[in-house]
Amino acid sequence: MVDPFISSMENNNPGLFLEARFLKEGKTEQLMECAVLAVRCVQEDGEKRPTMKEVAQELRKMSKRSVVNHS
Repeated sequence: MVDPFISSMENNNPGLFLEARFLKEGKTEQLMECAVLAVRCVQEDGEKRPTMKEVAQELRKMSKRSVVNHS
């Protein structure tokens, strides 16, 4: 399932793997950020994958931007 997801991201079409409600309720930019992070997390080469600490930091940054943008 990882290869088709990566392929859909390379073709700029992550909607194939996102539930319709996320596409309706979420902001496309935020969904793309999460999808890009997910692609980084499933890299075959472990050296290219972010650590869990890095993932947590990225998610916090995304969350803060989301809160700021909704204020």
